[in-house]
Amino acid sequence: MRINFVTVCSRPQNLRWIETSIYQAGSPADWDIRWYIVLDGSKVKEDDLDFGLRNRGPKRPIFTVPSVDRGAAGARNRAFREIDDGYIAVLDDDNIVHPHFYPLMNSLQQFKEHVFVGHQVMYNGVIRLLGNPENMKRCSVDSASIVWHRNLAVDLPWQVGNYECDGTFVEQLKARYPDRFVYTNAVISYYNALQNSR
Repeated sequence: MRINFVTVCSRPQNLRWIETSIYQAGSPADWDIRWYIVLDGSKVKEDDLDFGLRNRGPKRPIFTVPSVDRGAAGARNRAFREIDDGYIAVLDDDNIVHPHFYPLMNSLQQFKEHVFVGHQVMYNGVIRLLGNPENMKRCSVDSASIVWHRNLAVDLPWQVGNYECDGTFVEQLKARYPDRFVYTNAVISYYNALQNSR
């Protein structure tokens, strides 16, 4: 399985924690796990990335992508254009992957080209968002609580200038593929876990 993580970076001090969560001990060694770090050109330059960017070999590559588009949505779109296969998971630069993520994805390999929806919790374990059908809309879903196959949204960019662009994207994706959503009843990410740069 190939999983592509996308992080728009304005806080490079958080990258080492995100890297640890992405390449955690439970990540399957034979999976193709890629991390795309989109640089916020107004705050972060390539030279600022002085840790957390070790090449883990052909199955653990890390790519840096210069942001040439406006805002977080445009920056994510820039990374999405670099991805040619597999699943996509968005992690803001203060979110981290939950330990349940890889066991969950491993259990879902029978599904081909679907959208997987999970819960999102605060770092203290309190549930922030439930990944259920009723919450697949703006203001009720977060970018880090869904994982989708790249082929489902090649022509569906995130709306630049829309603060709820992740919710809008999910609404559009669900309208297009209502039968491709899999509600997992599992936690997949921590929200704002790195606000204070643990």
